[in-house]
Amino acid sequence: MPTGTDPYLRILRAQLESSLVPRDENARKVPLYSHRILSVLLAETTERPGLQQKALAELAGLLDELCAALGGIDGGLILLPQLHSHIRYRPDYAAAEPCVQTAVRLLGQNPDAAGLRLQQQIAGITSRMQAAFHQSVRAQDMRPVADASPAASLDAAQTLALRNYLRSKYPNDAALDIGNMKTIIGGGSKRTVVVELNNTHELPDAVVLRIDLSHSIVGSTVADEFRLIELVHEAGLPVPKPYLLESDIAVLGHPFIVVSRVEGRNIGDWFEITEPSRAFAIGLAQALAKLHKIAPERAGALPGSTLGNREIVEKEILHHEAIWRASGEPSIAMEQGIGWLKRHIEYGVGKRAIIHRDVGCHNMLGRDGDLAALLDWETAGIGNPAHDLMYARVAVLQMMPWDEFLVEYEKAGGVIPSAKEVLFYRLLTAVYGMHFCLLSRKFLSTGLSETMMLSYAAQCIHLYYQTALHEAVELALASEG
Repeated sequence: MPTGTDPYLRILRAQLESSLVPRDENARKVPLYSHRILSVLLAETTERPGLQQKALAELAGLLDELCAALGGIDGGLILLPQLHSHIRYRPDYAAAEPCVQTAVRLLGQNPDAAGLRLQQQIAGITSRMQAAFHQSVRAQDMRPVADASPAASLDAAQTLALRNYLRSKYPNDAALDIGNMKTIIGGGSKRTVVVELNNTHELPDAVVLRIDLSHSIVGSTVADEFRLIELVHEAGLPVPKPYLLESDIAVLGHPFIVVSRVEGRNIGDWFEITEPSRAFAIGLAQALAKLHKIAPERAGALPGSTLGNREIVEKEILHHEAIWRASGEPSIAMEQGIGWLKRHIEYGVGKRAIIHRDVGCHNMLGRDGDLAALLDWETAGIGNPAHDLMYARVAVLQMMPWDEFLVEYEKAGGVIPSAKEVLFYRLLTAVYGMHFCLLSRKFLSTGLSETMMLSYAAQCIHLYYQTALHEAVELALASEG
């Protein structure tokens, strides 16, 4: 079993206990996520070792050619005995992986034809291993559902404070009372609570609170999110109506925002669509085109607002690389992917726009087959629209052909990215996802968080992004000849 499983097991036990007496119909998400996390942990012990041995056997077939190439590179000779030991004489994938990772970094510094061929072959080996592991987990997985968790909402003191706060902000609702509440799974740095209201005149019968957490995994605040929601709501995007931004921690202990509740439901999670709808996908194409047409300077101080696109991309790559290297988790694919992105920065420049950066169905609501709302703007910034398009591609492909989606996007005013941008951002979004999952793992292992959402990200979403990363690396390296 992989190291550091204790936080996952504690979280699973607590969450499963809370679902033994479900408080509402949404409680089924807890055992679903628990099942998926356990499936990954189990597969690590039953399936991963055999796949790693197969990969080692394939790497052994490249060993002589790899060592010959490294012999002529500064720093390469020191790797030769380690590669021979861990791949050929005493096969050990855990020991071999960081050595191969260093080898591909050296080969990528000044790639010639032989070095590029080796990079492509190594990428193929690791990609096949990852795809097989992913498939072994999916074979025992349950079908996804996407509802709220039965997690605790506001306590009595917070409920009273919220009631008094809303009454003070809306004097015509002086008789307002707080009804039922429900906390939603999701968001790496926010707590999301649906609050029903009684006796209202100005406010609707239900609102959504987005509350900052003590430790943010994405570094944004509700203040950033609120200003952007105001802008995109004004532009006609399908988003909640913004009501209040409160920065004073005296009310609920952390800054929070109040927005309208949008009627609808998730039609899938991060990667799997359970209720595919062509109309939904077309609505997404139109919403993204509308977003990408808003002048970036109107967004104010979003991440990237003071930088050019090249600087934005360079900074993002270095940030993700720093998170990965600090995590201590070896990855041949990350080494190859980051190296390729650095060599092809110019592919990522292109058009400049406001981008959502997390366009998955876990952040959208559907109603009667249509897109009802695009939610969770906590990671939005300035960048290339291709980032949003390639992030959304996984969901879109389950609802309509990609080329037809791009036609709808262009009809609505969007600019279709070039083939080079598509290649670049398919890889960058995978690296972006991996860095989030690595942060989740560290937050859990250090005790900064013990939430089901981060547990799910650290194991299950991590698995999806690993596979996406390997696939993107193979495509990127193949494009070099």
